[in-house]
Amino acid sequence: MLLRYHLLFYVSVWESVKSEGEKTKNITSLKLIPRSNVTMIGNTETISCLSTGGSVPITYQLFHNRSINGRIISTEQRQISFNVTIIDTTYLGTYRCKANNTSAIYSQSFYFTLQENESNGSPAPSTLILVLLLVFILVPALVLSAFVFRRICRRRSNDRIYANTTTEVTGDRIYENMLTKEAGKYTQSCERTQI
Repeated sequence: MLLRYHLLFYVSVWESVKSEGEKTKNITSLKLIPRSNVTMIGNTETISCLSTGGSVPITYQLFHNRSINGRIISTEQRQISFNVTIIDTTYLGTYRCKANNTSAIYSQSFYFTLQENESNGSPAPSTLILVLLLVFILVPALVLSAFVFRRICRRRSNDRIYANTTTEVTGDRIYENMLTKEAGKYTQSCERTQI
């Protein structure tokens, strides 16, 4: 629908130019003017086309890798701007402008360069992966080492208990002296619990 209005506008302007008896002049030069050649994913870049020496109306087309990315019809000699949003890396590539009134002329080609976004304040994915990897290695290692340490301590304490146990029979009661007696409390060194 929008294309139809552009075509009707183009035809009406063309007929008015012809009816005035004016001879159309060919476009002599066309410049593609990018705001910047470095961009990032998600940015909207402005690409401008400027033609000189041609009679109006002029149809401007922006090409991206040989496909039409936009079209504007201008009825006056001025700079035309196209906005291009860089969604992903497929939007990088060769851009070229074409101006057409009675004859077509192409601009020089232009290519966007992708700049990595390192200043966003969030950690890089490689750093995040490294931290997660360390967590997944350290947590099981700590749990396993604690389990092995407790098992070794139990074996040692069992060996000490059997080696240091003395049994005294006094009346009907049996007293066992395990390891060392300090201030009336019995302790074991590995498990650090009081008996």
